[in-house]
Amino acid sequence: MTTEEVEEAVIRHFNFKRNIIVPNVYWGLWFRHEIDVLVCTPKGYCTEVEIKVSKSDILKDKKKRHGHNDERLKYLYFAVPEELKEYALKHIQEHAGLVVVKRWEDGTTFCDRVKKAKARKHAVPLTQDEKMQLMRLGCMRLHRCAKDKVKRVSESRLKKI
Repeated sequence: MTTEEVEEAVIRHFNFKRNIIVPNVYWGLWFRHEIDVLVCTPKGYCTEVEIKVSKSDILKDKKKRHGHNDERLKYLYFAVPEELKEYALKHIQEHAGLVVVKRWEDGTTFCDRVKKAKARKHAVPLTQDEKMQLMRLGCMRLHRCAKDKVKRVSESRLKKI
C-alpha cells in the first residue's frame, strides 16, 4: 500500500466534510516538524496523523527529536497498512492512537481505528487566523495537485502523438 493510498483513506476517515484536513503541513503554521495529515475541528483542536508504510519507517519515528510535540496538537495518530498493525502497536508512542488502513475486494481503502489516542490536556486550539492560514495552505495544496495532474495528463497525451 502506498503513502498516497493511506493518506486518502485517512482524509476520508477523519471526515473532510466537517473538519479542515490538510496533508503535508510543513510551513506556514510554524509547527516544529512536518505533519503528514493535519485535522482541525470546527473548535480549532488539531490532530496530527503520521503515516507509516514500512517497519523501518515506524522505527525511524522513534529517533525524531521533536516527538510530535506541539501545544496546538491535541491528538496524535499513526496510520499504517493492515499488515503493520501488530508491529505498530508495539512501537508507537504510548499516548498515540492507531488507525489501520484496509482494502476491500474492489480495491477501495478504508480505516479502522484500533487504538484511541489520549488527549493532551494542555492543548490549545488554533486561533481564527491560524485556521484561515491552514485553509489557505489547503487551497494551495489543491491548486498544486490539480496543476500536477493536468501536466501528467498533457504529457501522456503528447506521448501518444
